[in-house]
Amino acid sequence: MAEKANVLLLGDHNVGKSSLVNYQRIGKFCDKVYKTEELGLNTFILPIKDKRYKIIVKDSPGLRHDHRNESFVIPEFKKSPVIVFIYDKTYRGSFDRILDIKQMVDDHVNRHNGYTYILVGNKSDDKNNVKVTTEEGQSRCTKSEMDFFIETSAKEGTHVAELFNEVSSAVNDDREFVRFATQGYAVLAAFEVLNINSADELNVHIENLKTNEQKKTFLEKLSSDIVKRFVATETFKFTHEGEAENNTNNRTSCGFPGCPKTFSIDGRCRQRHRETCQYQNLEILGDVGQIESIHEEKETHTKTTKLEDKKFNYSCCLLRKG
Repeated sequence: MAEKANVLLLGDHNVGKSSLVNYQRIGKFCDKVYKTEELGLNTFILPIKDKRYKIIVKDSPGLRHDHRNESFVIPEFKKSPVIVFIYDKTYRGSFDRILDIKQMVDDHVNRHNGYTYILVGNKSDDKNNVKVTTEEGQSRCTKSEMDFFIETSAKEGTHVAELFNEVSSAVNDDREFVRFATQGYAVLAAFEVLNINSADELNVHIENLKTNEQKKTFLEKLSSDIVKRFVATETFKFTHEGEAENNTNNRTSCGFPGCPKTFSIDGRCRQRHRETCQYQNLEILGDVGQIESIHEEKETHTKTTKLEDKKFNYSCCLLRKG
């Protein structure tokens, strides 16, 4: 089974992100490439050393100063260990925009967690209209502390395969980094649990164990102690109690007692939610006899009769307190 990895393509409008993906998929340039309006997912199975990786290439819509597409592109930053920044060599505005897009990424991810940045200058075939030279692209890659620079042409297929080979290598490097970091954290945690300072002292602990069963028991207990001390440190608590009533973000609550749903404005979304809200028919908190008497009282009054206390109810209490 192929392992999965995400790769995100970023850049201005009309820089050729979709064209590069299409060329890698079908091996030729396609004239009928439509404007990308939402995040497109493209899957490639690529061999990396002794494994096969399912590379999910996310083709994002263009990012411009109007911030139009940022709301659904920004959440993808942390999900993609490899980010490819693409500009159009024949349009300097797309090259200048790379700085803003990279800063946006840096504001939302920690680069030291193993992210790989690749800079791509596309449309290298249109040599008569070049506005950004190769030297400028390489300089921008170095000054922006990106990991790799390459120029491509989705029309002629120039260096497209090389780009995706580099993406594959970056995916593998990222996995090796995560594996190495995880092993390092585990060793440091073991040192802390055993109250030792070096690997030699750890070897002494293990050498004193005569049988495989003793070693197995030792490692199981060590693993359990590491999890208890450094992983499972807090008990889960149901924290959304009173979220709708104590709303401090100027959002509009559903209105039915106990419903935690809130809305940015009192519009159609809130109205549609209220029509199907599971809290709309819940009654007030009380014992069975009290609730039955309330039902009887409601049947003898007009439909406009309202209950005095609608803040709490039995069903809502069960949902919140478990």
